[in-house]
Amino acid sequence: MRERLFIGGIAAGTTEDSLRTWLADHGVLAQAIYVVRSKATGLGRGFAFADLHEAGDTQRAMDRLGGHDLGGRVPSLQNASDAGGRAG
Repeated sequence: MRERLFIGGIAAGTTEDSLRTWLADHGVLAQAIYVVRSKATGLGRGFAFADLHEAGDTQRAMDRLGGHDLGGRVPSLQNASDAGGRAG
């Protein structure tokens, strides 16, 4: 079962590639990464999601990444897999 990691508090200029590198540098492999962007400016809105491969990967990622700097900031990390769907 795929799991999703929420990555918050990132800089507006953070890219999917920089997130993929940051994750890989700490032993976390992502299937897909989505930086949420403003429709008006195209800049990141300060958060992203990473789809991880297996059950348990989100907790392992939070353990490995917690407290590590990404572009001068320490992102907040949460399991987004069990947040449920949103209507819209």
